[in-house]
Amino acid sequence: MSGNFVPGEVLIDAITLVNQEGDVIDLSKVCGQIDIFEGIDSNFVSGRLSIADSLGLFRRYKILGQEHVTIRYRSKFGIDEFEEGDFSVEKVFRIFKIDNIRSTQMKTYGYVLHFIDPKFFTCQRTRLSKVMRGSYSEILLQTLLKDAQFESLPKNNQIDFWEESLPENQQIVCPNWSINKLIDYIQENANIGEEAVYKNSMFFFQTLVGGYKFMSLNQMLSGENDFAIPFDFKPRNVDISQEETDTNDPDAGQSTRILKFKINKRGDTIFGVTSGAYSSLMKTYDPIRKLEKDVVFDLGKNFSDKSDKHLSGFPMVRLDEDEIVHMGKSPVSEEEEFSYDEIGAEPPLNQTPEAFTIYRVNQTNAYSDSPVLADTSQFVGNDYLDTGVLERNSMISALSNYTLDVTLPARTDLTSGMVITLILPGAVADKEDEDILNDNRYLITKIHHVIAPLENRGTMVCQVVKESLADKIENVDPLKHYGGARQD
Repeated sequence: MSGNFVPGEVLIDAITLVNQEGDVIDLSKVCGQIDIFEGIDSNFVSGRLSIADSLGLFRRYKILGQEHVTIRYRSKFGIDEFEEGDFSVEKVFRIFKIDNIRSTQMKTYGYVLHFIDPKFFTCQRTRLSKVMRGSYSEILLQTLLKDAQFESLPKNNQIDFWEESLPENQQIVCPNWSINKLIDYIQENANIGEEAVYKNSMFFFQTLVGGYKFMSLNQMLSGENDFAIPFDFKPRNVDISQEETDTNDPDAGQSTRILKFKINKRGDTIFGVTSGAYSSLMKTYDPIRKLEKDVVFDLGKNFSDKSDKHLSGFPMVRLDEDEIVHMGKSPVSEEEEFSYDEIGAEPPLNQTPEAFTIYRVNQTNAYSDSPVLADTSQFVGNDYLDTGVLERNSMISALSNYTLDVTLPARTDLTSGMVITLILPGAVADKEDEDILNDNRYLITKIHHVIAPLENRGTMVCQVVKESLADKIENVDPLKHYGGARQD
């Protein structure tokens, strides 16, 4: 093989715009940048095209928000090869807005075309007024295939992964809901059983490469979706080959180098306490039976029962122990060391469920005229009998507690919902000063694809999450190798 490998090199096949009259134009020569967004919290892929237009295309082709654009590109794998097939991008999007129109020297117009997957409009405009039975996953799947016509989608944008939910027998009454409303309801209430790392932990999302997925957090963290090649900061000036090298070699491949990173947040215990991340309480009332019930969620118990289901196994904060309030004391002479006094204590984070309390009503047979309470022939309504709602709140908090933005060369084999290995630079002085809390595994929750068609290059900004630690916090001795502050 011969040639030069440029990190993030892509081949733009076409950026084709088609208006409602069937007029077709390729925008690849006038598009300065393509931004495409995907994430496990986004049902549909969206993005924007930044256009430099000296021909008045937005006027000639009557671009008003009802056009469609097809984006085709491939990333480079190896030195001379551009990936085809399953890892090439070919997606049709619906233009829904044109904005930021400005003129440069009265000759060239610059503007932005915003787009989203066309099925967003289908799912927003199609309303359902009917009763549906079966598992939540099957109800949603059949609704998308039949009512939203997903079965007619191109092969590269169909259902890519679909996980079954439990129990198998559910009933939903859709009171004139849009399909988008049904999607939100099902992913917030569907469960995969008692083995779930968090109950009600399902996500429905679309990826740029592939299609639609209905996936639990368990599946994401199971290891089946792990990306094999690690990413690091080391220079790639010795061996630039990528695909011919052993995937276990961390130094291999130009497109496995981290270009830059930013730690957005490393912890927020105020948000954790107020959002029910560590403990929470649900108070329910049954107006038919006149019964009250308290349901409590404890993150410490969750980790003790299901540590192997989490990303790394140990909580991101200290649980099950009082938080001692320390007041630091300054030394009165150079011979003395810094010390502290204990002036109080706060209860453990996971043992104050009242800090986040929600209220629900269990309408036992509220829609039945039968004097029998257990009238299973009638619609019962939602019963809030377990910690599902509370655990989903905790999960959402966990997925936003420790986040990083990592910029990588453009690739078409990474998607949201994957676990990747990132070897980031740190302040480790030597091999003995190992960070035992971090196993370098992160879950990708969002990806911002940035493609420059005129340069045939691109990057991808991945928002990754550290959901749990690799060891207990108390097992780390932070001052083991600390020699004190240097004084010149």
